[in-house]
Formats: sequence, C-alpha cells, structure tokens
Amino acid sequence: MKLWALLFVICGSFYSMPIAAQTITLTVPMSMGTTEFTGSPNGTVLMATNGNMRYGNGLSGVIDGVPGVFIVARPQGSGAVDVDISCAATATLAHSSGATLSMTPRISIRRGRNFNNNNSHDCLGLNTVIETMTLRNNTNNNDVFVGGEIFTAGAGLTSGIYNTSNAGGVPITVRIVLQ
Repeated sequence: MKLWALLFVICGSFYSMPIAAQTITLTVPMSMGTTEFTGSPNGTVLMATNGNMRYGNGLSGVIDGVPGVFIVARPQGSGAVDVDISCAATATLAHSSGATLSMTPRISIRRGRNFNNNNSHDCLGLNTVIETMTLRNNTNNNDVFVGGEIFTAGAGLTSGIYNTSNAGGVPITVRIVLQ
C-alpha cells in the first residue's frame, strides 16, 4: 500500500508598525514523497527541515523529501530588525475518503550558509514564539525551512494521497511578527 503526503505551508506576517497590522498569505509546497506501509503501521514519518526522511515501524519510503522554504525579508529602508516566529502546533493531512493524519510541524532557520538541522523547533502554537531572528541588510540569510512528523498510530490508513488541501486538511500556519 502507498501513502503520498503533500503539504502546504501557509505563512502569515503580522507587522508591529505605526500603520495598521498587515497579513500576508503565502502558500509554500512541501512533499514527504511516497511512504510504503503494510498492515496497520504504528509509527511516524519524519521529514527533517533539511528534507531527510525517517520512518517508524511498518513504514518505509524515499530518502529525501522536499521541505517547505520561504525567505523573510527585511523591510526596505530599515536597519537590522528582529522578527518573532511562531507556528501552529498541528496540521492535518486528509485523504479524499475523509481519513486524516495528524502532523507536528517543525521550523528551522538558516542564517547565511550556516544551516543546522539540529536547531529545528517543534511548532508550539501561533502565540508561542519558537525563534527570534534578526534581519540584516543581506536578505539571503533569512531562510525558514519547514518539515514535520506525521503520526500513523491507530490512524487506520487508507492507501492514496493525503494532502492539506483536501477537505478536512489543515495546512501548517506560520506567524511572523516584526518587532
């Protein structure tokens, strides 16, 4: 049996400035590829924020997935500024049959050429800051990578494509607040 996981990351930006708050919605695709399973798997599928895949009991699949990635740019004309990053604690992948899988999103920040996947953070909710990053003149070092962990235990998996854009799916939501 096969399970395809397609996710979308929804990024919302909320700015603290003298003007009214702004919300920017951006859809960023990510893919955990095809996962093979037999019987009733009882484990997780983990895609690290660098795309490396790991599989739990009864699951196997591709070596590399495609993490979500987006750049947080410094406002034009400003000096270095700090932004707080938070993200929803869960996302839901849905099958066209109505079956769903729960996912815990993870975020990792790349500053310049320094990408440390070991510095990823589980998302803890939109009101809990998991990372504060300083945006400097060079916006090429403000990359945010998104991965996550899907839980299959007791899910009663149905073979096919699971996607956050199917009915019942909930995308990963990221909030960025400019200080």
